[in-house]
Amino acid sequence: MKARAAALLFPACLLAAGAGPWDATSARSQQANTQAVSGSAGYQYDVPATWQIESSPGATVSLASSADGTELAYVSIVSLPPPGSGIDESSEEVLHAITQASITQESGRAGYTVLHPAEPASVAGADAAEQGEISYSSADGTVTDEYLLTAVRGQEGYTLVVSLPAGSSASAAAGAILSSFVLTDIGPASI
Repeated sequence: MKARAAALLFPACLLAAGAGPWDATSARSQQANTQAVSGSAGYQYDVPATWQIESSPGATVSLASSADGTELAYVSIVSLPPPGSGIDESSEEVLHAITQASITQESGRAGYTVLHPAEPASVAGADAAEQGEISYSSADGTVTDEYLLTAVRGQEGYTLVVSLPAGSSASAAAGAILSSFVLTDIGPASI
């Protein structure tokens, strides 16, 4: 049932893999040399000030990326099925199914490795959250680490994905972005 719930809730295009050993406990205090990314669906996170942010007015999903496009972060939001819809799992069970499906999404890629399986996390404003991390190789041999932080609030599911070239600074860079993730009041998007 859990895999079915994840498949019903999150189309493949919204799933990406990722998260990690960093503490995803969010506290909303913007760090120096960062810019805030927020969406009208009620989320906010910080990225380096040098990154470009792509969003349209009222957008629920914003993409932030480095100038060369090798580093990126985005949030996908989907509505969970309402109570009594036939999917009788708790928000924590659905959250875990989504996180697991996201982690295994990239399993067919070369060099696919689960670096950190799904584990509980904390996100300010969320009812429940989980994090995980994978690594894989692209066709040109570049190794990418993807960090995933999934949070549920009410009937909404939020997935923050941070994708960075593998390396000693990747975990710290991802941790800075992921630890800034909070769920906010729903309102107009701003960047």
